[in-house]
Amino acid sequence: MEYGLTTSFDSKLVCGDIEAEESSQRLERLLQVNSAIADHKRLYPTEREAFESQTMRYPLGPDTVFPYFGLMLGSLPPASIFIAFTIAKGIQHAEFWPTVIMSITTFVSSVVGYYSGILVGKSVKGLFGASFSRRTLACLAIGILWGISAGAAGGLFIFIIGAFFGAVIGGLVGAVSLTAFSIPYFALKKGGMIELSHFLPLSLGITFSICAFVLGFLVR
Repeated sequence: MEYGLTTSFDSKLVCGDIEAEESSQRLERLLQVNSAIADHKRLYPTEREAFESQTMRYPLGPDTVFPYFGLMLGSLPPASIFIAFTIAKGIQHAEFWPTVIMSITTFVSSVVGYYSGILVGKSVKGLFGASFSRRTLACLAIGILWGISAGAAGGLFIFIIGAFFGAVIGGLVGAVSLTAFSIPYFALKKGGMIELSHFLPLSLGITFSICAFVLGFLVR
């Protein structure tokens, strides 16, 4: 009798464990479905936006947009600074080693700008659905850090102390460029994607505007 009672009790425990496990699995599936629905609503606030995102010819996600934007910012503004100094000194007086160092500096800052842009893209993606003020302030802070990392890395090749000046200049460029880029970017994106025909004039326009400002400020 005692053995039978024990067996019956154990069976109830096993059944209870199975039911608890099944309930846990159902709850986990429900949470996954709710999370997927929330992500879809965050990316596509309206059905119109979902439709427009599917009709894009060349859609670019944040994991592509910001690395290439970082490549532009890491290469063209530093190059414009070096061109300005070369013009001020006189092209005929340009020396070999300073030119090599400047080329290496530009290359390194562009590479760092590209790969750090991957992290920037993930950070910006987390701002989808945030308010305008929060997005703007966050992009300002992210842009400063982005510019500091690329500018400091490139400036290391200019007698190390160049890392400090590179970080300062890079921080300013990153703050202005990413903040200016983010406002139309969030307005134009559809489901986290932006059309290539929108990205190119937007990114190149901001980058060339910074280059023009640098050349106009340094070349007198």
